[in-house]
Amino acid sequence: MCIYGNRLVDNLRGHYIMAKKENVNKPFYKKWWVWVIAAIVLFPIVGGGGEEETTEKATTDVKEEQPKEEKKEELKAVDQEAFKSYASNITGGTFIKNISVTDNKGLVEYYGSFEEYKQANPNSNLTETDYKGYFETGDAIEKILVSENTRLLRQFPELTATSMALPYGGKTYSIDLERKEVNEYLGFKVEELTPGADGSWNKDFNDPIVYDDANRKKFFGKFVEVK
Repeated sequence: MCIYGNRLVDNLRGHYIMAKKENVNKPFYKKWWVWVIAAIVLFPIVGGGGEEETTEKATTDVKEEQPKEEKKEELKAVDQEAFKSYASNITGGTFIKNISVTDNKGLVEYYGSFEEYKQANPNSNLTETDYKGYFETGDAIEKILVSENTRLLRQFPELTATSMALPYGGKTYSIDLERKEVNEYLGFKVEELTPGADGSWNKDFNDPIVYDDANRKKFFGKFVEVK
């Protein structure tokens, strides 16, 4: 029994040593613990890619939405008192009946006759001859409607349009001048014109449009309605 027992022990010891040698000589990538470590290391990298992509997409979406928010900025309102004060001094201002601004659209209305003016201003020293002098000489009505409406758009950039009604001699001359439309017609922005003797207002608008008979009549014919 002792001999057989010793042989069994020797055999087991031999198998153990051989197994140990096989494990030592086995390539590292065939060892189970190598794959466990690799899985632990690679998992956060693979999993984190999705989060990074999601973060980048969210950032892009925010950038794309910013211009939409900027467009929501409200248009600045026209100063009512400043508009009334300025408009009351345009050509023929003495005979203006009403000046107002509604939704950034200016409106100027003249008295329908000298009698209507005198009734509203009984203490005025102006005569009917004075009244006619404002509107009958040198294509005055054409010049008022063409020049003064555009002047108001230049002076008040917040205005989107100006309207004017001028009854005279049994006719009513009216204009509804949209800023966008007149800018397209002229080929430049009236709000960028500068006043003054040497300014672009005279150079680019008054001289070539208002004081040129052909161009003034063309402008008048396009924008003014006569009833």
